[in-house]
Amino acid sequence: MPNRTQMVFGAVDMFRFFIVPCADDYYRSKEITFGFHTLLRFLDDPASLMDPTGLMSHRDVIIGHLMQVTHADPIYDLQLLHAIPDGLEELERQIEQMIAGTHPRQESIGAIIEDPEYHGRLLEHVREFRANPSKCKPLLRENVANNPHFGEIAETFGDLPSAIGYFASLPGNPIEALIRVLRVREFPSSRQAAANDVHSDVDVPLGTDMQAA
Repeated sequence: MPNRTQMVFGAVDMFRFFIVPCADDYYRSKEITFGFHTLLRFLDDPASLMDPTGLMSHRDVIIGHLMQVTHADPIYDLQLLHAIPDGLEELERQIEQMIAGTHPRQESIGAIIEDPEYHGRLLEHVREFRANPSKCKPLLRENVANNPHFGEIAETFGDLPSAIGYFASLPGNPIEALIRVLRVREFPSSRQAAANDVHSDVDVPLGTDMQAA
């Protein structure tokens, strides 16, 4: 398991390589201002923006976040909820409320969600996941499914075991981890060197197995 330093800097990489650029690309395709949309999310539920990995978040924060944003791939969050008692059952119940128009946060979430069809797809996805987590097919957002760059990064950060594996590959020493963050400016693809190699002479290390779990 990754230590605290690896978790913190793994969250930094998830944020700068996947969450922000992928969301920004999606919002531009929808003609939505990234900053304004983020402000609306913060006003609706500040806690949902405080923990990029979700590993320290309460069940209802994860559920609200899943319903608030059209996800690049919801599997990561479903896996988080799968580890929480009644997490998936409560998610399904609240999605049903959103679709029926009876959810307590109906108006605020409805004003934020980018795709009005998302909750219907998400409900089907949750039911498929609950029936058989290992056989559940990804529900990729269109800018991930149609973009090889984001698709490759989603293979690392889109599901919990792969993300944890990536975090564990990072330097465990805070100074080395900071040096790596300052030097590595692009996502280290599957063709590049170990994520914890801080001694490489190039800006981006040359190779890591990003499928580690």
